[in-house]
Order: sequence, then C-alpha cells, then structure tokens
Amino acid sequence: MRLLIENLVQAADQIDERFLRRIEKLPVVQAQRGSRRRRSVRLAEPRAWLISVVPLDGDKHADEEPVVESERAKAGEETQFSDSEPGYIRFTGTSIFRRSAKPGDLVIAIWRPNAKSSRAHVFAPEPLLGRKDKNGVTHLFVEEYADREDTRISWTEFSRLWRRTTSSRPPGVRSTREMPVELLEQLRTAWPK
Repeated sequence: MRLLIENLVQAADQIDERFLRRIEKLPVVQAQRGSRRRRSVRLAEPRAWLISVVPLDGDKHADEEPVVESERAKAGEETQFSDSEPGYIRFTGTSIFRRSAKPGDLVIAIWRPNAKSSRAHVFAPEPLLGRKDKNGVTHLFVEEYADREDTRISWTEFSRLWRRTTSSRPPGVRSTREMPVELLEQLRTAWPK
C-alpha cells in the first residue's frame, strides 16, 4: 500500500497558482440530479386487457350486493348505447389488471364455466365503465352490448383469430394480461359478426 501511495505522489501534478487559473477557465456543466433513466410521462390513454373470468357463486358474496347494485346503477348511466347493460366482474388478488384497469379501458373477456375448465367462450371488446375498490375486492363494470351473446366466439375460434391477426401463439385460456390497443383494434376489426 505504501508503494502505491509513493507512486501516486511522484506521478501527480503539483497544484500551484498557474494550475488553478487554468482550471478556472474550463466550462462547468452542472450534473443533473436524479436518474438518467427517467420514465417518460404517460398520458392517460385507454389500455387494452385480455381477462379470464368465471361465474360467481352469488350466495358466497351476498354481503357485497349493496355495493355492487349501487355501482351498477352509476355504471348504467355511462353506457354508450341505450340498449347496453352494465356487466359486473369481481376481481381479487394482485394482478396488474386489478391494480391498473380504469374506466375507458377496453376488455376482451374469456368466460369459463368454472375455474378448472379449459373450455371457454370469448366476448368481443367492451369498454370498462367503472370500478369500485372496497375491502380488498375490486368491482368492475363493463358495457355489455345488446348483441353480446350473438358476437361471442368459442375459445378455439378466438385462438384461430389471434393466430391470423398476430401470426403468434395465442395466450392461454386462463390469461389475464395487458395487450397493445392496436392489437385489440385488429382483433375487433376481424371479429366475426
């Protein structure tokens, strides 16, 4: 260690008056504080979601009924079409959909008869009308169009549509994830009428 210090002393320049005048003339740029990798500001644009849901056991969640009906009435006022109904989806857990979904987002719902089923049918994209978080549960309301049942497709048809539209492997039947809005619009355009 001592040898290192002696070598540094011998190799160093002496700081004198002349040296100080020279470095004072150098331009100084103040360093920015904070991270260089700042996230850009994201505008509140609608997001697109693919979600997997199963029917609720109504008796199991009967205590939530007053909240659901109150929020359903509010969501009913937000429907775009007079013949649409506010549909209800209950979410728990820690998914990004539950944390981030907001009114105005678009949702493609994969409905399965029960949690273990790999059979499903898929509804065309619908807008999210409202949400209410209460007691660790997120209550979401989507605009169920009048022709909802007529435009639903089977999981097999949806998988084919996904492959045709994206040229990639479709997501799993239990998927809940965000997807690009552009992809959702492509799927909506190609959706069987």
